[in-house]
Amino acid sequence: MHNLPTLRLCLTFFLGLFLLASQIIAGPLEAFPVQTEASTKQLHKRGVLQDLYGTVSAANKVNTGTAKTFELYPYKGDTAAVYAPSEFYGCTLVVVVNGHGVLIGHFAQEKPGNVVCMEDDASVKSMISKLEDAESLVDVDNQAGTRAWIIYSDDTTTSSPGYKAIFGNLNGGNRLNITKDDITPIPYRRGNGGGNTDKLVVQWAPKDDNSGATLTVYIRSDTAAYTGTYDCDGEPVTGGSRLMARGPACTRSVSSPFPTIPLL
Repeated sequence: MHNLPTLRLCLTFFLGLFLLASQIIAGPLEAFPVQTEASTKQLHKRGVLQDLYGTVSAANKVNTGTAKTFELYPYKGDTAAVYAPSEFYGCTLVVVVNGHGVLIGHFAQEKPGNVVCMEDDASVKSMISKLEDAESLVDVDNQAGTRAWIIYSDDTTTSSPGYKAIFGNLNGGNRLNITKDDITPIPYRRGNGGGNTDKLVVQWAPKDDNSGATLTVYIRSDTAAYTGTYDCDGEPVTGGSRLMARGPACTRSVSSPFPTIPLL
């Protein structure tokens, strides 16, 4: 008889567990956090562009006031990489790509005194000087499949001194001879450069067998602005508006950056 209270307590405990289990089984499914298609999309709402930008290393970001070249070597077994300007807010951006290299110029929108740099002669000269220095570091001149973009905020136009100077540099300047049809102007609204899609990235993806690579450019959109496929020499297989036939076997090997010389 002394164990009766203990027995009652145990029965009450097990009865409570039974009632709780029955409520869980019979309860609405909405009480549980179900992984739906909508919630999956929420996890990835940032999109391809923002996700790629998040992978850019500090060494592959181009800071304001600089122009930088990244050489590409499909035949040397390059690893995949992503390149980008450090920000997009109001700046003027210049991007040149082909199978040999990526060039990114990143220039300020204004200088002290509310002077628009694209309208200021001294600022324009500085931009062109930095672009020319970067161009000298990689084989990007007069190659089929070379594409370029000039991206500028709406406080300037294609008639500004800065735009004309940059276009002239790309179209027939010191080293570059990019056809005018392969130079694309992209204006954007000033100050609208901080959102998830207001980014620019260039993605370099070599093939596993070192036979070539794919280069993709994203500009303020998750849809690629350009995709080029290159053989192991960096020559275009497909490139923009051109359809290039695959050329002869690559002249460079994975172990050597120099062209092979055929025996006579």
